[in-house]
Amino acid sequence: MKLTVKRFQNAPFSENGYVAINESDECVIIDPGGSYDDVLAYIKDRHCQPIAILLTHGHCDHVAGVGPLHENLQIPVYLHERDYDILEMGNVFWSFITSDLPFHGPDKSIVVPLNPGLLELGDFVFEVLHTPGHSPGSCLICCEDVVFTGDTILANTFGRTDLVGGDRVELMQTLSALPLFPDNTVFFPGHGDSFLGDISEFTPTGDGK
Repeated sequence: MKLTVKRFQNAPFSENGYVAINESDECVIIDPGGSYDDVLAYIKDRHCQPIAILLTHGHCDHVAGVGPLHENLQIPVYLHERDYDILEMGNVFWSFITSDLPFHGPDKSIVVPLNPGLLELGDFVFEVLHTPGHSPGSCLICCEDVVFTGDTILANTFGRTDLVGGDRVELMQTLSALPLFPDNTVFFPGHGDSFLGDISEFTPTGDGK
């Protein structure tokens, strides 16, 4: 199934949020960050049917606009359970980052566990890979030849481990256990540009970003 992927960049860290639309004009929202107005306008303009919000992890810059999206669209929000504690602290962490931008993260009560394995939503079939290290509940969300990596893998590097919940040893174990992806796989990370190709020879060095 061919996907159309739209990127939204969110202040203050240029976090990438995405809307993915399938051939049935259904869409899912991935890591929307704070730009919920832009996401809502795009969905309305494309006349697509939103069916879920998927969170690769719970850090505040990735979830800052989830609350209004859930209220407007009344669709489920998925996040791995190991990041629920981080999600609940989002407003506190956000207050240390900026006082100029509002934080509208979701209440944990509306969140559905994002479990590893297959996740079928409408005509979407996702494979969820639990990839702890950047945060305890970080996940890769895969669909056909597209992978949303969150902050586990970025272009030419890997996610930082000095933020809340980070664990460098766990991330190194995660990276060494990743499956072999086809050469035509497109990776959409939580920060920076998308990239193409096989990451089986990816050797992490340094401290990540």
